[in-house]
Amino acid sequence: MELLQQFEENTGQLADLIGSFSEGDFFIKPSEEEWSAAEVLEHLYRSEFGVARLFLGESTRIERRPDTLVQKMEDSLLNFSKKPKAPEVIQPTKNQQNKNELLTSFKSNREKIAQAYSENEPTELCLMYKHPVYGSLTRFEWLSFCILHTKRHIHQLKEIRRKIS
Repeated sequence: MELLQQFEENTGQLADLIGSFSEGDFFIKPSEEEWSAAEVLEHLYRSEFGVARLFLGESTRIERRPDTLVQKMEDSLLNFSKKPKAPEVIQPTKNQQNKNELLTSFKSNREKIAQAYSENEPTELCLMYKHPVYGSLTRFEWLSFCILHTKRHIHQLKEIRRKIS
């Protein structure tokens, strides 16, 4: 399956799962230390906010395979026994938005990412900024990161729903 198609399916899976939370349940934290579904969605939105602009920014050809770091990402992001702390800049804020507004913002940003990805060479290295964990990434690796990071949080959202039910 093409990566862009996986990205779009991933967006739909997240949207469907978020849609399964009532407006009230959307804001319930399973415990003081854990995030609510609202906070998870805001974190995902904040973590991907600049990706479309990154894809439109300066890039360069590289000598390595353009998917070199995907397996490393998969190994760490889909290891649910580890719970790394998100960088401060992409942690949820205390501003509560309603579910539909937040989901619409997330989906709109994802559309911009898909558009920018499809209009640029996926195998080139993005130069605007580095990922805080994985360093310099190609557009292909960035889009893979978005998918894998969302898969991780889909798992978390299912756990949240189970715990608050």
